[in-house]
This record gives sequence, structure tokens and C-alpha cells, in this order.
Amino acid sequence: MKRKSFRRFLRTATFYVASTASIVAFVASPAAAQRMTQCSPVDSTVYNIFLDDIRPFDQGPAAGAEEKVRKALYLGVFNSLEILSQTTKANLKRTECTGRYPAQSDFTKEAVDPLDNRKVVLELWGTVRDAGNNMQASLNFVVIPARLRYLALHQPPAGILEIRRNIPRSTANALFHLFERNNEIEAYAFIGAGLKALNEKDYDAANSYLCDGEAALTKSLKFNPDPTAQELLTYVHELGDKIVQDAQNDPGKNRLKLLGPGQQSLRCRLK
Repeated sequence: MKRKSFRRFLRTATFYVASTASIVAFVASPAAAQRMTQCSPVDSTVYNIFLDDIRPFDQGPAAGAEEKVRKALYLGVFNSLEILSQTTKANLKRTECTGRYPAQSDFTKEAVDPLDNRKVVLELWGTVRDAGNNMQASLNFVVIPARLRYLALHQPPAGILEIRRNIPRSTANALFHLFERNNEIEAYAFIGAGLKALNEKDYDAANSYLCDGEAALTKSLKFNPDPTAQELLTYVHELGDKIVQDAQNDPGKNRLKLLGPGQQSLRCRLK
């Protein structure tokens, strides 16, 4: 699709974001274990992103236009993650988890702890649905370090987000373009990596990732306002003081000692 026609497509597509503000308590079950199939191998030297299945809404075999959209959505997400791993800090790695298709309620502490230990910073999966004149597509995200914090402290952000796109059937095959260099995917990947780096006391990496994540999510929210994403953005912004203070109190790190508390607005200039 040519650049001008693609821009026209973007203007005519209907965008909306659906947020999940509360998560129902969940007890592990055989069904959950089946949904959360093991994904391996995982490289513990990098920050890992799990790309799970994208399936039709009714869970039956996708056919016709729905299958084209499903493939296009997966390709778009796949390409976006590939771009991230190759053109950014090169410490983000996509892992395809074929057969894995969790529910949001599956991300209990018992499920999230092993993911965090394996340096999984983001997990995402999706759904497509033929809705007549429109094709509906959604992506679910779990920012693993944010989710782990929520489960420990019971304070937002919950770390679970969802993007939905409602697209005219006539242009549905171009869906994958919407997720190439996508701001939300980029933002949640960077924020997940930054939070994990902060937990590991790698302040320079935490600073760099979180600044990039904050910038990407700020850009996304201008076009797709969403209270859950805004909550995550506010939390990341407020971490500025913590990064500076933790670095100042850690004798093994010195780069961020140049800043004092309250100067998080300058923090991102150190990258």
C-alpha cells in the first residue's frame, strides 16, 4: 500500500482502546495450565517478549476474511517485535509461543513469578472477529514486572492492557501496517524491560528503557486515550525520583549521581 493511501486508511479506520481495570482472583486449574503452555527456550541474558497465539473469537478454525486478518495481525506484531529487537538496544528478544493462549485472569503471582525469573518482560496474544461490515482485532498485553508489583502491593497499575481496532472490511487486509512500529507495543516492551532493569539495579538501562517507553506511550495516548495506559504512564514518570535516588545510594553506580531528587524531567537527557 502506498504511503498516501495508507495514511488515508488510517484516517478512516475507527480506533478504540478497551481497558481492563480489575482482575478477578484466579486459582490454577487444568484449563489454565492448558492455556499457559510452557514456552521455551528462553534466553536469560536478554529481556524476553512472549508472542502467543492470535486466534478467532469463537475459537473455531478461522476462515476467509477472518483468517486473512488473523495472519495479517500476527505478521504485523511479529514484524514490530523484530524491528524492536534489531534496531533498538538489541537486548529485547521475541519468542514465539505457539499453542499458548492465556486469559487475563491466568496471570496470578504463581504464574507471573516464573516468568519474571526467566526475564520475560512482556507477553501478548490476540483475537480477531468477523463483525459483518467491520473486522475486529484485539491485542492483550501483560507487562510482567508491573503485574508482579501489583500482585505484591495491590496498587495500580495492574500491568494488564488491551488494544482493540475496529476496521472496515474493505481495508482489513492492511491491518498488519497498524502494528508495524506500533507505539503501544514499543512502549510496553520498553517499560517492561525498564522495570526489570530497575529491579536488577541496572540504573542506566532502566533509565534508558523507561524514557523510551514513556515517550512512546505519551505519543500513543495522544491518539488513543486510555485510563489504564495513562495510569501506567503516570507510574513510570513518577519512577524518575526512585531511579535517581537508588543510583545515588548505590556505590557501584555513578552515572545518575549527577542528578538530584525531583529532577526526573532531566533524567531522560542522560541517555
